[in-house]
Amino acid sequence: MQVEGLTKHFPVERPGLFRRNRGVVHAVDDVSFDLAEGETLGLVGETGSGKSTIGRLLVGLETPTAGRIRYRGQDISHLSRKEWRGLRREIQMVFQDPYSSLSPRMTVEQLIQEPWVVHDDLVPRQRWAARTRELLDQVGLPVDAGQRYPHQFSGGQRQRIGIARALALEPKLIVCDEPVSALDVSIQAQVINLLTRLQRELEISYLFIAHDLSVVKHISHRVAVLYLGRIVEIGSDTEVYQQASHPYTQALLSAVPSIDDVDTAAGRRIVLAGELPDPMAPPPGCSFSSRCWRVEDRCRRERPALEPRGFDHPSACHYAGPIETPPAAEPRHQRAEGRITTSSVDDHANQ
Repeated sequence: MQVEGLTKHFPVERPGLFRRNRGVVHAVDDVSFDLAEGETLGLVGETGSGKSTIGRLLVGLETPTAGRIRYRGQDISHLSRKEWRGLRREIQMVFQDPYSSLSPRMTVEQLIQEPWVVHDDLVPRQRWAARTRELLDQVGLPVDAGQRYPHQFSGGQRQRIGIARALALEPKLIVCDEPVSALDVSIQAQVINLLTRLQRELEISYLFIAHDLSVVKHISHRVAVLYLGRIVEIGSDTEVYQQASHPYTQALLSAVPSIDDVDTAAGRRIVLAGELPDPMAPPPGCSFSSRCWRVEDRCRRERPALEPRGFDHPSACHYAGPIETPPAAEPRHQRAEGRITTSSVDDHANQ
């Protein structure tokens, strides 16, 4: 898949009898990336950065305002519902909440078999029961689970059901929209291992959306960091995690809990000052300029392009550079002014 200049704006109307458009929310703004066969691209960023909107655009649940999405060379940016029907076999989605994405009125067997009702030429009806059992076994559920309802399963098991349903059409690309964020940490690891095994066996590509960098690190081949609808840094997992050059990426990485630096003053957390800009009125220059400790006048005037800046991977920062200690950085192992600003040993144990 190739994404070029992808943009999505949502109009905002004034409430009342005579509704008027009072502007647009810039949810996604000029995003470009490629996704190869059998590859996992991790898409990370804080809440409101536009991650889920990108996922919904790729599977046709939203229509782009501008830009182009190509799948195997075909432009799928503005397909009709009928044209999308054929692509549903190859592009599927696993949603964030396994509680609301599964109908409580349908058994697991009915949920998995529903795609075959729509695409009735994929699996013969006489093989539905056997194929359902195969899918349940593939995602690590007992074969007799098909007769039960979603409420009879735990959160991790429900997410496995969602994965089985996505696999029912034998897709080549699955958009995983924060598939483990609602699960316990131990269950997260099981689901990540499951997705990794399925990718190895079925040669599936993933767009893995998450806000947890530690989770993304274990599954992604490449990582794209999103801020206010724009990609600010993209590269291989090694490049982004070990050679982060954008200040926002460095701030995210500094917030990842680590046992190694609890007892040393070297590990520091970057505490960002300022507020997230209004997505209805993004700043004219760098979108991170209101919170960046490297900000200069140029940053407020010129929007930095996403390009290599002395590193092996692109970064959207005029002054991209190695990790340095900003004025707002605080030692992770200390507490200040009666307010928890860092991670203590107890905090790490709880996390």
